[in-house]
Amino acid sequence: MLWSIEKRFSKGQFLCPTSSLLGYTKVDKKLAIEPEGAKTVKLIYSMFLAGYSANYIADTLTELGRTTGRGKTKWSSVSVRNILKNERYCGDIVAQKTFTKSYITHDHEVNKGQKQVYYSADHHESIISRDDYIQSLLLLSSNRNSNRLDVGYTLTVIKEGMLKGFVPINRAHGGYRVPHFVKVSKSAFNEDSENNIAGTVFNLPGYEVARIQEFANGDKAKMTLSNKWLRFNTSCIRNMPNAEYVEMLLHPIDRLIAVRPCSENNPNAILWKKVYKNRMQSTHVSSATFANLLYKLMGWKDEWQIEIVANCKNRDQDSILLFDLKEPIFKVKKTKKITDESDSANEEIESYTARLLPGEWRDSFGKQMVEHAYSNMNHDEHNERDWNISAEGIAVEGFEVKVKIKSEEDIRRQIEELQN
Repeated sequence: MLWSIEKRFSKGQFLCPTSSLLGYTKVDKKLAIEPEGAKTVKLIYSMFLAGYSANYIADTLTELGRTTGRGKTKWSSVSVRNILKNERYCGDIVAQKTFTKSYITHDHEVNKGQKQVYYSADHHESIISRDDYIQSLLLLSSNRNSNRLDVGYTLTVIKEGMLKGFVPINRAHGGYRVPHFVKVSKSAFNEDSENNIAGTVFNLPGYEVARIQEFANGDKAKMTLSNKWLRFNTSCIRNMPNAEYVEMLLHPIDRLIAVRPCSENNPNAILWKKVYKNRMQSTHVSSATFANLLYKLMGWKDEWQIEIVANCKNRDQDSILLFDLKEPIFKVKKTKKITDESDSANEEIESYTARLLPGEWRDSFGKQMVEHAYSNMNHDEHNERDWNISAEGIAVEGFEVKVKIKSEEDIRRQIEELQN
């Protein structure tokens, strides 16, 4: 049976029951739109793309008495999210998203690559556009509770100045992955243009540039991060004393993070200066989505805590901070037993943080001079002549938001139609 079903999938013959698929019915064994259910689906997408939460949408549909795909009038946020994740509403179909793990127990398992997945675009008439569907998927991965979430957010890239190739970060938005950031960053450069610094850098063959990790750096400007948050110490804040708010930017190819001043109304703004009892506080940034992206980009383990020393760049009254992700100081929490000699049965466990150094560092002090120059050539003094650190991000083809966000009045009209 399982073999025959998979054979049908490979021929484009998909199983598509409509018993719980809101907005569709079967006509001559093909999917056809069921008008009343389709109105509910359209309202769900309109409200979600306009910024309403899944909980609020569920409450609205319950008040309106709209039925779910299973014929119930009580809606939940899970029901709403399932509709937003279902590709069938944009006319596509994905088969074998789950599979039967055992024909005896009939247990199902989510298909994460264990079996072939079959996909067909434009398989049937759509209720919503593919652009609406894609934007909904992006927003589903975002922090809907953040006041910084921009429902029309898309990836942009800086195409000029000191920060060329950097991507401004909205930490509330979690829809994009590492390959997306890399593609957007690459778009800032011509494919055939290469930086050739051979013969232009001072080099002493055999000499190494010592790693910053080998030195004491307790009072230096540093960023500390885990896979859930980032923190900038007070030395970072003192290096940009005039900034009230800052914006983070990522260069996924050169593996750099930049922090630059910005206005309060910038959707990416982070409150920079925090004073408590006349004392400057470190800036803590809760951002599991962005921090997790960095850990995936760098291949770091979740249990590691990372410290990176800042490189402060200044010109006139302008300042930015650069953090090289390739120069981390690794830390990990460990425990040790403390035994009271007078009472050997009374042991305590104490937690402490230990530094970790890669094994390959044992036989060297740092990078060869020319290697160090190449790794920093895009963001050193050779490129600071085109400073312009306030250059705005430019939209990249393929990443623009093509969705028309409905106004409150439009949504109100949709709701009134369902009440009549």
